[in-house]
Amino acid sequence: MDGPRLRQVFANVMKNAVEAAERTPGARVTVSLYRRHTAAVVEIADNGVGIEPEHREKIFLPFYTTKPTGTGLGMAIVKKIMDLHGGEIDIDSVPGRGTMVRLVIPRSPVPAAVEVG
Repeated sequence: MDGPRLRQVFANVMKNAVEAAERTPGARVTVSLYRRHTAAVVEIADNGVGIEPEHREKIFLPFYTTKPTGTGLGMAIVKKIMDLHGGEIDIDSVPGRGTMVRLVIPRSPVPAAVEVG
């Protein structure tokens, strides 16, 4: 795993969650971590504005943004890094209620023991 790149994934998704939630009374962002078979799963959820259905398929396209000051690169970068790690990204969103981003990161195989002698 490439630690700096995964940190960028988490930073980009968290930034989006905070920005979406901060426009909502009672703003909340939650992070859950668990293991699923041979993968680590990180879920980042907010109670923000949500993503309209017509935007959902486009959010991974470079330079696509719905934000007045956004570059449209954050989620494109997230998708590319997840693909490079053999991971998955899944988004569940309800407009006006919030978004949950699920990042499924395959666990690195444990190296086999090596006998010396």
